[in-house]
Amino acid sequence: MDIYDKSLETLKQIIDAGEEHNFRFVLIGGWATWAYNPYMKSRDIDLVVHKEDYWKMKNFLLSSGFSETYGGHLGKKGFAMLYGGDKIEIDVYDETVAGFDAGKAIKNAVEKVIDDKQVMVASITDLATMKLKSAIDRMGSAKGEKDLSDLLAILDRHFKDINWNVVTETVGKKEITGVMRILFSDIRQSQKFYRMDFKKFREMKKYFKKIKLI
Repeated sequence: MDIYDKSLETLKQIIDAGEEHNFRFVLIGGWATWAYNPYMKSRDIDLVVHKEDYWKMKNFLLSSGFSETYGGHLGKKGFAMLYGGDKIEIDVYDETVAGFDAGKAIKNAVEKVIDDKQVMVASITDLATMKLKSAIDRMGSAKGEKDLSDLLAILDRHFKDINWNVVTETVGKKEITGVMRILFSDIRQSQKFYRMDFKKFREMKKYFKKIKLI
């Protein structure tokens, strides 16, 4: 079992534990992207949890062999476990995430299925917002490149389903435009992050020009 399969197995255990121990959470990050477009598995697991349920999730993770970490990206609470010379990290948010209240992400969540497990996942608009904020925050790093890959994967399937007015209010038009110019200036550039056909690339580029985000 490689690190990605182990991450998926861990996620499924968290889903089962949530039902057993009655803690509610919403999936964000790479595995949420997988729920919308299963193009690449994730090593890390990102979650938004109800504030009053955080201690239940924490106790489960510690009892499952995870160690608590501190500080980090976008104000998360962190947990990590070594596996086969690599590491699975779980980032948990219970107050704010990507510039808005965690409760909003929970309220807007939708039900998806991952490997036959039902799980609440961030809405497509919230997920796009988070991916943009994360990509901007980690621009130039390996994780920032993964954020751009996930963002393109989301856009490839759902770019017209996203409420771009809501995204713009949170992220900022200038910031979004900067990212979109990286992704849509040249298909050879975009394909470094995510493989798509030229027809879809042109369709998206035309759309974002129309709504003035390029």
